[in-house]
Amino acid sequence: MLYPGNILRIERRSTAVIIIVGCLLGSDGMPLGDAPIRSDKLVGITDGAGYFQIDYSGNTNLRAAFLNNLTCEIDLETILKNIPMGESFTDLGDVICK
Repeated sequence: MLYPGNILRIERRSTAVIIIVGCLLGSDGMPLGDAPIRSDKLVGITDGAGYFQIDYSGNTNLRAAFLNNLTCEIDLETILKNIPMGESFTDLGDVICK
């Protein structure tokens, strides 16, 4: 039996995400392996051959960081502008880190 005061109101919020896969390459075309990929938080890491998979939900660019303190930007806004609205998966192929 339901009584006043014993009913909870539940609000749910969701954020759309796109699953992105690709291979991170340096400007010399060599794979960038074992590189953490960040936006505002850690979102993924490349494997030894430079391949990555991330769940992307923002509109910020990604940064890859390396042991020698070098970083590079991954301009996802430009890359993703050609992805159809509502798409939930995309393979970027080779991504050149600049």
